[in-house]
Amino acid sequence: MCKWNEAYAKRPQNELCSRQISIDIIGRRCVYINDYRVQGGKPYISENLPTDTRKTTVREVLEAFSVQEIQAYLEEKIAVNAYCAGLRNYRDAETKGDA
Repeated sequence: MCKWNEAYAKRPQNELCSRQISIDIIGRRCVYINDYRVQGGKPYISENLPTDTRKTTVREVLEAFSVQEIQAYLEEKIAVNAYCAGLRNYRDAETKGDA
């Protein structure tokens, strides 16, 4: 085996990035990733729309984005989660006061 291939085989890998995901495109108007709708309106079963399903990994999907884009998304997600936690705490404090 060539030294490059040996070195490449020993590269750091995280098993979460190797997790299989499915991307479903329904009737050219709706996209699901692992049953989570990311684009388009929810189709009715009675519409009998064609479905195209692709299997890939988390790593392959994230390769489409730069480190800066992923980092910005993670920072936004953390901020939104903290904001929503604060709203829940406020709501819970308000409901305890009403009881």
